[in-house]
Amino acid sequence: MDAETAALLDYAEIGFRHSGGLFDVTSGILRQAWDFKSGRVPRQAELDRLRTCIGWDKLIWRAPKLVVPEAGMELDFGGFVKEYAADRVAALCREGGIRSGLVDLGGDLCVVGPRLPQGPAGPKLPWRVGIRHPKEPARAMATVDLGWGAIASSGDYERCIVVDGRRYGHILNPRTGWPVQGLTA
Repeated sequence: MDAETAALLDYAEIGFRHSGGLFDVTSGILRQAWDFKSGRVPRQAELDRLRTCIGWDKLIWRAPKLVVPEAGMELDFGGFVKEYAADRVAALCREGGIRSGLVDLGGDLCVVGPRLPQGPAGPKLPWRVGIRHPKEPARAMATVDLGWGAIASSGDYERCIVVDGRRYGHILNPRTGWPVQGLTA
C-alpha cells in the first residue's frame, strides 16, 4: 500500500475516534438505501440490514495492511477526500512556484497564497469567501476572509429529498442510518 493511501486511512481512523464513531468511512454503504434522486425514504429494516456492515472499529488497520472482516463492508472517503484533494493541489501549486491563488474543488477551498496586491508595494490581501445561504442559494449568509488554510461546508440543502413535507439530507448518522437533523440555518 502506498504512503498516501495509508495516510488517508490514518485520517479516517482519527476522524472515527475523535467523533465518537459519528465520522465513519464504512457508512457509505448506506447509499444503497438513500437514493436522493428517488424521492423515497428507505424502510427501517433496510437500514438495519446495512448497518451490520458499518463500523470502522470492526476493521483491522496496521499499515500497510487493512483487513475488512465482514463481507459487504466498504470504504467511502467521500466525506473528506475533496478537502484532501484541494490541500494537495494547493501544495503542488506552491511546490511549482505559484505564490498566489485559491483552489476551488466544488466549494472545498484551499489557499495557495494571499491575493496579489493591486499595486507593486500594496499589502497582501485575504481571499473573501462567501458561505451560501441554505434557504436562498443566490445569497451568502456570511463571508470569511481567508488568508491561509482551507474551508469547506456542507448542509442538507443541496443533496436531499423532501417527502411528506419532511427534509432528509445526505449527511447520515452511521449509528442509526438516518440523516442528521438540524443542519439548515
